[in-house]
Amino acid sequence: MTETYKKNDYLTPTKYADTYGVPADVVKAAVEKAWRDHASINGNHGGQKREIIISKDGKRHIRPEPAAHEKLNTIITQIQGQQK
Repeated sequence: MTETYKKNDYLTPTKYADTYGVPADVVKAAVEKAWRDHASINGNHGGQKREIIISKDGKRHIRPEPAAHEKLNTIITQIQGQQK
């Protein structure tokens, strides 16, 4: 069974920061890095790759799939490790 996501399920960096308790500036930096690097996950349909960050109306949004959140969380951990 495939999950369907609504428009509100796609998170902005600020909403992601509030949801996971991560500093907003770190999330914004991670989103920009993921956007630049074209970070992607394998989709449910035939293993098609999907970028974890999409751009809508000039703003960056994070895909709602759990795998996308895990991948972004890995990037956030790397950025936080570099800041120490």
